[in-house]
Amino acid sequence: YESYVVEDPDGHTIEFYAVKDVPGEPLLEERIVTLVDVAGFARLVRGRSEEEVFQMLDSFYREVEDLAGAAGGRALKYIGDGVLLSFPLDRAAAAVAYVESLPQELLSVWDDYGTTCKVHVKADVLSLAWGHMGRMGSFDAIGDGLNQLFMHVSDGRSISAALWELAQEQADHTDGTTSV
Repeated sequence: YESYVVEDPDGHTIEFYAVKDVPGEPLLEERIVTLVDVAGFARLVRGRSEEEVFQMLDSFYREVEDLAGAAGGRALKYIGDGVLLSFPLDRAAAAVAYVESLPQELLSVWDDYGTTCKVHVKADVLSLAWGHMGRMGSFDAIGDGLNQLFMHVSDGRSISAALWELAQEQADHTDGTTSV
């Protein structure tokens, strides 16, 4: 990683670290991919300052990441008011539990801002090409299944049949139960 220093339009200096000029060599892998999105976020932030919106999203991102990390997942990237996450296949049961509990777990994130939000969560088992791209080494993931996950309409939680099946298999092998 190298240090980059940029100046914003107001003359503030910002330093960040990124991978510099890494050749695009993706990891090709099957992963559990989860998309977390805040429903109605544009309406929610109407009339709020950019600083407050920034703080709201930062709180949201941190909570999503902390909960995913505890379940064995990691954030791949932020997309506006959404977060794209990845879990290894051997964490399917934990990923399903994460998806099922996340909307309730995130309710308190919005308390400091005097509002509530509905969170939509979609998850599937997908083939991905992922890694650092471009001269700055931005991290990204691509794949047809990922595009389909983004376009899938969900009104809350959506867990694919493939992910349910994988989680059930893992639960059957770890503790002898037959439910996830």
